[in-house]
Amino acid sequence: MLKARVIYLTACVACLTAGCKSYYAKTLVFNTKYEQRDYAGAMQYLDSEEKLQRSNNKVLYDLNYGTAAFMAEDSKTSIEHFSEADKYDEDFTKNYAYEALALISNPMVRPYQMEYYESVLLHFYQAMNYVRQNDYEGALVECRRMNLSLQRQDDAFKKHDGKRYSRDAFGHLLMGLVYEAAGDNNNAFVAYRNSYEIYKDDYVGMYNVEVPSTLKAAIIRTAYKTGLMSEGVQFEKEFEMTYVKSSKDSGRLVMLVLDGLGPIKTEKVLEFVKVPSAGMVTYYCSELGWTIPVYYDDLSGSDKSAIDDFSMMRIALPQMESRASSCQQVQVLIDSSMHMPTVVEDVDQIAKQSLRDRHWAELGKAVLRAATKAAASKVAREKNEYVGLLVNLAGAIAEKADTRGWMSLPARIELIDVELPAGEHKIEYKTCDGTTTASVTIVAGKSSFLTFRGR
Repeated sequence: MLKARVIYLTACVACLTAGCKSYYAKTLVFNTKYEQRDYAGAMQYLDSEEKLQRSNNKVLYDLNYGTAAFMAEDSKTSIEHFSEADKYDEDFTKNYAYEALALISNPMVRPYQMEYYESVLLHFYQAMNYVRQNDYEGALVECRRMNLSLQRQDDAFKKHDGKRYSRDAFGHLLMGLVYEAAGDNNNAFVAYRNSYEIYKDDYVGMYNVEVPSTLKAAIIRTAYKTGLMSEGVQFEKEFEMTYVKSSKDSGRLVMLVLDGLGPIKTEKVLEFVKVPSAGMVTYYCSELGWTIPVYYDDLSGSDKSAIDDFSMMRIALPQMESRASSCQQVQVLIDSSMHMPTVVEDVDQIAKQSLRDRHWAELGKAVLRAATKAAASKVAREKNEYVGLLVNLAGAIAEKADTRGWMSLPARIELIDVELPAGEHKIEYKTCDGTTTASVTIVAGKSSFLTFRGR
């Protein structure tokens, strides 16, 4: 009889928690269509999924819709959805009811809070939307808003010792490109210089991304255009480069390639076994060799009792998995002349670093969830054996890591910044998957932007 009841309770709990699969799996139809470059189909799917539009994942709905519309070159729709996501990001506040619910279930019940790098890239897409509409004032507004986002990010980590993702070099580089295109060489020089410092101090060591040679040339170019002659000479010596004044009959092509697909979050389930010792309890994970000490002196009597009854701890933590392209062959031809794009933002590495930065915080939250569930199970079991069993089973099955994220981001952003004669030019982006072609019109003394998806 007991066995039958246990089977019944297990089935009930499994039904209740069936929605706790990874976010990538929940939105598999969208992800598959996006990966296959069926952007219209991806947007149609999102239109049909009303639950994604009103749930605690609404911001991800807008981010993914905005990206698909951007790739479909529907700037108006893209701007609308990114604006919705941006308003949500600015107004985000923690809901303590959701926080409490997360303690007895899993963190996916909370409204999604954007990662810092996701906020930066939101403004990148918006700025490029406005550039496509030849609205440089709108693009500059996005650059200023990106700068505020970067400042908030920097302020959040000022007291942190050591290396972590706290500044974004590409964000400042983008600001420089847009400022220069708008004819504001002074602000462009400042943005370029800030970008250089972050590439040099952070990106080279943390992500193996070198300072782009095009950025060095841009710093020198805007220094001289702004009349900062001593700075121009200084950077010429530092970079071992010589400034060559642009021809009056030429303009600039700024080509941004959204290459590959960014990483996805999955979960890793870990089991910790209790190892008692004097004045404390240590939970040990043999798989990773981790230990988590719990000190009795910090606990109340009821919590100590719960810990005494808590012999094993099962927790789930998020982890990043790359979606590497099997195609490594890349050629970029501009009027049949070869050009090599430079990686300016490694989204894959930054996403992984961002997760590593909060590793111990994620572990602490998972331990707190496990302890809360154990205490609830103990209290319920004291009142009713079967209810206690149900609570215990529900806690175990519902334990999930937060696997949500902006799935339609690229793995890398690459840049070609080159001077070209005024007129029409043909672009070919060749990979083992085929050739993407585009044309661009260069206007003398102006910058022309081209953004498309690579591998």
